[in-house]
This record gives sequence, structure tokens and C-alpha cells, in this order.
Amino acid sequence: MQVFDITREKYIAVLETEIETLSRYYFKPMEEGTGHFNTAIGVLKHRIEELKNGTGYLRTMVSDDKFVYHRTK
Repeated sequence: MQVFDITREKYIAVLETEIETLSRYYFKPMEEGTGHFNTAIGVLKHRIEELKNGTGYLRTMVSDDKFVYHRTK
């Protein structure tokens, strides 16, 4: 099992990249069937806000089935 140690800032940068990718390449507001991408973008934006204001948690895997949660502030 591979464990990643990532800072809050790097995690936020990854989430922002995901938002940009979804917005640019997948979500097409004039087409049917792409609304779930808009939903995903909204969820990612909410997660970023949680991480920035300290109400969210970062999760670290410590074994195959166990996680440790850390406050973001």
C-alpha cells in the first residue's frame, strides 16, 4: 500500500485542477447529460472552502482499512 503525505495547499491545488479540467473539457451547459459534471464542480468548490476555512478534514490511510482524520487548521 502506498501512502501519500500531502499538504493542505497541495491538496487544494489538486482540487482546483480537477475543477478546471471538468469545466474546460467535460461540462457543456448547452448539452443534455452533463449536469453531473456541474454537480461535481460544486462539490469540489465546497470541499476547497472547507479546507480553506478550517472546517474540513484531511484523511490519511494508516492501514488497508483504517484512516486517521486531521483537522485542516
